[in-house]
Amino acid sequence: ADEAGEVAFHLDRSGDHEAAFGALLVAADAAQSMAPAVAFRLLERALELWQSADAASKHENRSQRMWQAAELASGALNDHRAVDLAMAAFAMGPVPLGQAWGHERLGRYLSGAGRLELSAVEFEHAATLLDASDNGAAASETRAGLAQAELMLTHFTGAERWTQQVLQHAPAVSADRAAWAIAARVQGAIASGRGDVEGGEALLRHAIAAAPNAQARALATIYLGDAMAGAGDYTGAIAIARDGLADANRAGVKQSFTGRLAAQAAEALIRTGDWDEAAAMLDQHDGEGYDSGGLRICRAKALLEARRGDQDSSMSLLALAMARRTDAYHQLFLDATNAEVHLAFGKWGEAAEAALRGWDSTIAEAGSRAARFAMLYIEAVVEQSLDERARRLPDHAEAVRNSAITMLHRARRAVAPPTGSTAPGTQACLTQGVASLTRLGQPDPDAWATAAACWERLSDPWSSAVARLRESEAALSIGAASRAVESLQEAHRRASHIDAGPLLEQIAAFSRRARISVLTPRIVELDVQSIDHFGLTPREAEVLSLVTAGQTNREIGTRLYVSEKTAGVHVSNILRKLGVTSRIEAAAIAQRLGMH
Repeated sequence: ADEAGEVAFHLDRSGDHEAAFGALLVAADAAQSMAPAVAFRLLERALELWQSADAASKHENRSQRMWQAAELASGALNDHRAVDLAMAAFAMGPVPLGQAWGHERLGRYLSGAGRLELSAVEFEHAATLLDASDNGAAASETRAGLAQAELMLTHFTGAERWTQQVLQHAPAVSADRAAWAIAARVQGAIASGRGDVEGGEALLRHAIAAAPNAQARALATIYLGDAMAGAGDYTGAIAIARDGLADANRAGVKQSFTGRLAAQAAEALIRTGDWDEAAAMLDQHDGEGYDSGGLRICRAKALLEARRGDQDSSMSLLALAMARRTDAYHQLFLDATNAEVHLAFGKWGEAAEAALRGWDSTIAEAGSRAARFAMLYIEAVVEQSLDERARRLPDHAEAVRNSAITMLHRARRAVAPPTGSTAPGTQACLTQGVASLTRLGQPDPDAWATAAACWERLSDPWSSAVARLRESEAALSIGAASRAVESLQEAHRRASHIDAGPLLEQIAAFSRRARISVLTPRIVELDVQSIDHFGLTPREAEVLSLVTAGQTNREIGTRLYVSEKTAGVHVSNILRKLGVTSRIEAAAIAQRLGMH
């Protein structure tokens, strides 16, 4: 390929257009499987010379070369350029590989360019043009492409129908390498989404090995990374994404694929608590322009900023991501991030809405993804119910609990894998969903300890710190004081290690009201609306702020220049007005109602 490219370069610079034309085509063909960006530039120059190389070009099929250029542009440049080339090729007449093939390819380019309605029209047209009796390579590639399109719509059943047709005609790689690689890639993504982690990963690795070019290899690598991260293998996902980045850079397809691969690695690094490394990787990409890479970069940045506690930046990035047009497959990732970001900032309604949207899109055919959405939804609605209790609003806890139990049962059935072993990431989500429900009924520190252990096996410090915090709360509620101290200190240690701002604030709030020495207590104030709502006097509001800071009656009396007995009377009145029986319950209500 290098030698052919050098010959073409020197002939072109010498002004011998006819000789250069032929050499450029030879060089483009030699380079396209390993260096598509180079191949595209060579082919683009050959197309420029078409008229001036009349004697040489009359033996070539210009339409075929235009389609070749469109394919290369899609992988190495961008899909906007591929759309322009494909439209120009259509204007030249019949598609050399058949009209169905051409419409499927144009649909793919339009989808990548964000023109989703037009892409759907092209895919539908391609499907109607396919001849069921046609078993040629072009027909197999078209069917494989339509399987890919169905996957992007998260229509797993439809995607499987197309892949089965491909594999009937190409049961082995040797029968049709390009079509087989796409079919294996799609089938691997489907298997992983349904909970068959081992089967899915095996198919995706086969798809990488069988890929006929750098573009196909990069796509299969991205799907494999998604599958590994979804299963909770964050370390594996990071390694796969980094390998993919190196390969994309070598092959010259970084413009099309490095955004997706970098975001994939960064999100896994966020999960493992390697936030500085994730930030450094994300800082190399601005997330501008339409493509799924830009969307993923915005998502990952929003999640990182949320966990660091920068609400303005996180919400701005999330809004930028949500403003983009995207396919259903990438919408699932966006919905998950949307829910996690809003949970980090206590926006329960928005989190529940995003999680429920993701749940509705996945429960029928992508159970492993549905399990995460179930967990996020349950966390959000449990917090909403606890807020309602604190405000003495009608209690919907029983309805919330029943609906969540049904959701968890459905998720478990949807992810039952052939091997009988649920993926660790999925199991962690289901376990945390169960633990979250105990907050509405009988406190169960063991349920939270089990959830924390699941997250710790995945090396996810944020999630394990959350679970340890909840374990501490539950332990204190049942009188297990030493366990409460131990689990809260572990939560603090993990959250401090990653400098998780919002989580450290939650831990500090609980440590104050539980009087567990993790952080130095600070005095807080209750908002005026809540003071009026409970009929507290100004002095009682002041006392409640000190109770919430973890101070004893003696400490409160010293601070307010009253006797310990008088302070105790104020505390008793506060408990009566709040309808609780302990200082800890009173502090919990105050924190939830707006301590700041």
